[in-house]
Amino acid sequence: MKTADRITPMKTQTALPPQLSKQSTARSRFKFRRAAALALLAALLTLWAAPDAFAANYTWDAGNTANGATIDPASGNWNTTAGNLVWNDAGVNKVWSANTAIFGGADGAVDSYVITVDAPMTATGLTFNNTGYKITGSTLAPGGVITVASGKTATINSTLTLAAYNHAIAGTLYLGGGDWWR
Repeated sequence: MKTADRITPMKTQTALPPQLSKQSTARSRFKFRRAAALALLAALLTLWAAPDAFAANYTWDAGNTANGATIDPASGNWNTTAGNLVWNDAGVNKVWSANTAIFGGADGAVDSYVITVDAPMTATGLTFNNTGYKITGSTLAPGGVITVASGKTATINSTLTLAAYNHAIAGTLYLGGGDWWR
């Protein structure tokens, strides 16, 4: 047998020694688990920092704020002052936090429930399900649709700041607050 016949070709790939292979796999698992834990922590912190971000509908409840889900319409101030719990969210009254504002409860005479906006307020939408509400005072910026239910009447005397005119008005909406477009 010739010498050339005994030479075996070299392999181009070499396997890692078993201990290095195990260390590399353990590091990869650790990095993956750490990244997953950080992503979960970031998601939880986002939910914790904005607990009301997903509670889209707040209903005006200025009458009796301690009777759970019962909506009692009344006059009052729309602001973000601590303790001004005139917004009902699934049976719990809260301070306003820029959700969709719903006005419901028992019908009243036109303009009988006067809601005074104390400072510029933002809402993702305005829905009037009952007659009797009159919004007045500072600027109001509804970012979504203004809705008035069929056969109902509402009045907005606050200045409205709208990016676009969106409405679903089957009832009557009186406007008298100055600038409609800004």
